[in-house]
Amino acid sequence: MTKAFQYLHVHANFFKTLICSGAPTELRERFQYLVGTRMFENLTKDPAYMFSDYAIAYLGNAQFGIIQHWFMTNREFPPEDIARILTAFIRKSPCLV
Repeated sequence: MTKAFQYLHVHANFFKTLICSGAPTELRERFQYLVGTRMFENLTKDPAYMFSDYAIAYLGNAQFGIIQHWFMTNREFPPEDIARILTAFIRKSPCLV
């Protein structure tokens, strides 16, 4: 998670344009889909969890929302801190209970 936020931070101009501006809707939707898909791949490595499409959408949108908010607040937290925040939210998600 930290490496992902470090990557987003290094390439902040690109991602801020993609996430927070008038970028075409298709690009934002594709990025959001990729975030959700990545979450699904990470979580389904544990065979104890069975996720419905709704749980995957919930978790993907939550992650994307955190990333978007981080950019909209000019990345006020370092990548390592925002990764810890997101990890804490994911671990306490009702989808994982």
